Amino acid sequence: MKNGKMCWVFPAFEMKYRAFDPAQLPGYLDCVARCLERMDGGPSMRFYREAYASAKLYSSLSDELKHDLSFVSSCAVADYLKALDLLPQSLAPYSMGLYAALYAAECLPFEDALQLMRFICRTAHEVGPTDGAFGMGVVMGLSEETLQSLLQPYAARVYLSDVVAHGLCILSGPRRLLQELFEEATRRGASHGKFLPVGLPYHSPLMAAAEERIRPVAGRLLQKAPRWPIISCVTQKPLRTVDDVLEEVAANVVRPLHWRRTVQTAAKGIDLFVECGLSEQLCKLIVLEISGARVMHPKRLRSHLHEIEPRVFFEDRPAGCASRQKALGLRSLREDGGKARLFV
Repeated sequence: MKNGKMCWVFPAFEMKYRAFDPAQLPGYLDCVARCLERMDGGPSMRFYREAYASAKLYSSLSDELKHDLSFVSSCAVADYLKALDLLPQSLAPYSMGLYAALYAAECLPFEDALQLMRFICRTAHEVGPTDGAFGMGVVMGLSEETLQSLLQPYAARVYLSDVVAHGLCILSGPRRLLQELFEEATRRGASHGKFLPVGLPYHSPLMAAAEERIRPVAGRLLQKAPRWPIISCVTQKPLRTVDDVLEEVAANVVRPLHWRRTVQTAAKGIDLFVECGLSEQLCKLIVLEISGARVMHPKRLRSHLHEIEPRVFFEDRPAGCASRQKALGLRSLREDGGKARLFV
C-alpha cells in the first residue's frame, strides 16, 4: 500500500453488509460529520449510523436519500485518504458515483458537487417515464456479443446500458420487454435475468431529454479541471479538462456505460484499487475482471495503517475534511481506539 499507485473507485449506490461498523476506522466518522455539517437539510449523524446498521431501514429509503448517503460516505473516505496522504493516480467513478469523484478530484467544492448530483437526480425523475412501465434489469451468464444479438429485435426499445463484467450486463427499457428478454436469455444459456430496484431506464436514449437540462447547470458550476484524471465510464478516456468533465456530466444518465472497459483502462499502471464508499461491490467486480488485482475497502484499511510511517503534517486542504486544519499523526489514530478526532 505504501508508495503504491492507486485508483480510487466510487460506487453509485452502497450495498448492505453487516460486517463493518464505520466507527471501527479511527477518525472516519469525524470526516462524515464534517460532510454532514455542510449539507443543506441533510441527514443527522444519528440517522447516518442507523441507516447503515439496519438493512430494513436502508431498503425503505428513497433513491434520493440513498444517493445522499452514498455521496457523503464516498466524500468522507476520500477526505480520510487525503488526510493520510494516500493520494490517487486516477479516479474511476461508476454511474452516480461521478459527483463524489468530482469533489475528490477537487473539481467542485462539496456543496456544489452535492447540488449538481441532486439536480441531476431530480431532473432524471422529471424527464423520465414515471408510469412504472420502465426500468432496468441484469442478465448474468451471457457474453456481451450474445446479448447484443438477442437485442436486435428490440432495437430502439431496449438498450444495453452497461457491461459490468464478463457475463454480467445491464439492460434498460420497458419492463414488459425486459421480462421477455430475461426468458429468452435463459433459454440461450444465461443463469438468470432479473429486475433491478430502479424505476427509470438510466444510461439509455430513453433519458435523452435530461441532457439539455443538465448541460447549462453543470457548465455554470464546473470551473476547475480535476487535480487527477477521472476515467470516463462512458468513453473510458481520461477526463483532464473542464470541458471533458462537462461532457461526462451531461452524458452520465443518458449514454450507456461500460464499467468492464473502464476497469481495464484504469488498471494500467495501477498497483491498488481503493473503493471510496461503504459498498464493496466494485472491489468484487474488479477482482473478477482483473486477474491478480489488488483491491482495498475501507473496512480493511485499519489493518494497513501500520504500513504508513507515523507523522504529523500541516497543510491547507481546500477539498479535504476542512481547510486550514491540523491533522493527527497516524500513531495517534491507531492508539486511540477510534475515539480521537482525525482533525483538531
